[in-house]
Amino acid sequence: MKVITLMRITKRFSVAILIVGIILLSEGLISRNAYAAVPKVLSFQGRLTDTSGNLRGGSGTNFYFKFKIHSTLTGDNQLWLSGATAITIKVTQGVFNTLLGDTSAGYSALDLDFDSSAYYLEVQVSDTIDSGFETLSPRQRIVASGFAINAETVHGGRFINATGVGQFGGLATTSYSRFGTAETTHAGTIDAPNDLLVSGGLEVNSSAAFDGIVSFGAVASHTAAGEWNFDSNTLVIDSGTDRVGVGTSGPTRKFNVLEAVSVAQFRLGQSNSVYGEFYVDGSGDINISATDGAGGGGNIRGDDTNLWVCLGVGCGVNAPAEKGNAIIETSILFGNTFRFKQNIDGVTASKSVIMYDAGSNTILEFDQDLQ
Repeated sequence: MKVITLMRITKRFSVAILIVGIILLSEGLISRNAYAAVPKVLSFQGRLTDTSGNLRGGSGTNFYFKFKIHSTLTGDNQLWLSGATAITIKVTQGVFNTLLGDTSAGYSALDLDFDSSAYYLEVQVSDTIDSGFETLSPRQRIVASGFAINAETVHGGRFINATGVGQFGGLATTSYSRFGTAETTHAGTIDAPNDLLVSGGLEVNSSAAFDGIVSFGAVASHTAAGEWNFDSNTLVIDSGTDRVGVGTSGPTRKFNVLEAVSVAQFRLGQSNSVYGEFYVDGSGDINISATDGAGGGGNIRGDDTNLWVCLGVGCGVNAPAEKGNAIIETSILFGNTFRFKQNIDGVTASKSVIMYDAGSNTILEFDQDLQ
């Protein structure tokens, strides 16, 4: 509810506004279904006298009014005009009533959001319809009642307009809805009435569903203990255990990839055709492959490293002084038949390397103790 108190003395008329109450319902307070049936108007009641204080209108006489709302006390800063022609209002014993913005009575639609603190009402009146209009001066400021001030704290400064755009915080209207004072930094994503920008924090105590793109800025972070689950088991980030799972909702390692298929579960690549892949089969064997997409590649390289193939849970030998070695604790097999194997004599503890054929017969032996 907004209230105006107005007293004007002019050449022929004086208008004392007894009650000017705003019945202004915005789309932000009502449902879409109810909106069409609720008027957006100013209820205006006044008393018209001449300069001597005599009530005009007698038992009922038509007078002609024009109304304007400005953003300033003086000057041509018009925000709203009652219409192209004057509004006919019956005055009885000085009293008249009208609804500013009532299109059924000939007014222009009152399309102001009333989201600013500066609105001034200008009244023009005449006893003939097309001439002799006197402008009551100065304009009167439209101010808020206590109930309207309370409503301001409820809706945050602005309602949702007819296009579905909401501005909460007394801001100039943008193409998207927003809470707070910030402008969007995601042009092309946040740019339509159905889009929403929240300048500050947002707390969701239940589920949140996203059907479009989720974009994180440069300083975005997740600090609370818990789990981020994207598309069920596709990607899980568990900040409680500091683990990431792909294909599993319960990762047991820092990075856990799980998929029961007969193709590689993990790929590293330079492009879609140049890559290396890792695959764990149903027997628990690790398979490694690589390609350059043109029949080449496929090498496994270790720069400045040693390759260890050990028996049991660990290698029981010291690291070589130089890098670039293959350390084999048992045998080297050729075509799964011929093999080189280290032999340790259980009595003398002497060590040798023996080459065996497919029938495990000794072909060649290297023994540093037998020279």
